[in-house]
Order: sequence, then C-alpha cells, then structure tokens
Amino acid sequence: MADDALEDRILRRNRALREMLELARGVIADGVVTPGEAAAFRRWLEDNPDMTGVWPCDLLVQRLRSVFSGDRAQRRDLRRLREALREIAGEAAGERGEFGRLHVGDEGRRGDDGEA
Repeated sequence: MADDALEDRILRRNRALREMLELARGVIADGVVTPGEAAAFRRWLEDNPDMTGVWPCDLLVQRLRSVFSGDRAQRRDLRRLREALREIAGEAAGERGEFGRLHVGDEGRRGDDGEA
C-alpha cells in the first residue's frame, strides 16, 4: 500500500516535471521571455504547489520572485529567468541541460557534484 502511494507520487511528480519542461521550451522558443510568459509560469507553479520545493522548480520560484518583486517585471530579471529556463530545457550552448539528466523515479535531488 505504501509502495503504491510512493509510486503514484513519483509518477505525478515526473508528469509535472515533463509538463514544466514543455512549458519552458515553449516560453524560450523565440529567445525572449515576456512578462506574460513569466506570469504563465508563475501560474503553473501556483497550480502545482507540490513542485515548488523540487529542483528545478525551486530555482524557477526564486527567479520568478525577482521578476515580480517590483511594480513591473524588470528586463534584467526576465533575462535571468530566460537563462535558467534555457539551462533547464537544455537550450544553452546546445547542451541537454540539467533537466535532461533527471531520470524517472528521480525526486529532483542532486548530489554535491550537481549531477542528478
């Protein structure tokens, strides 16, 4: 019974991570993150509260707090969010990115060396 609950939790988390990755790729497709796209990402995180403490979503929560800390989104913070999304989605320098190293069943934890 406990094993089934754990397996369900892992499957839900993996589905959410895949969904987040698809959203990230869509947002960075044109190379620019707009305030509206950042807001869409913030809504996704609000709709998936179990993911806010899971890497890489925890990194995005930090970036989004910076984006929306003032009266309006700052270009500098949007660029930082874009770079974080590119790294997660594997678009930076043609690499697979950190997300590409996550495996099914991984709970988003990384070792000291940064590897998944």
